[in-house]
Amino acid sequence: MTDFSCVITAGGENGGSEGPDALRASVASVLGQSLRGSEAVVVLAARADGPTRTAARALADSSPDRVRLIHPDPA
Repeated sequence: MTDFSCVITAGGENGGSEGPDALRASVASVLGQSLRGSEAVVVLAARADGPTRTAARALADSSPDRVRLIHPDPA
């Protein structure tokens, strides 16, 4: 059960500040909270670069119950 969702945007206009390292740190911060019912919802921009897309998919695959990925790709 999810009690708290944190929405994280990735790969937008500010590419450098929203790159894969920042994304991983943001998701780790959400998952590290003491509130057990927390989840990270990663919203991936259509303009996101390859490394950011790869990091987002890896994060969602590693914790499918706590990290959701929303992206413009149909597959």
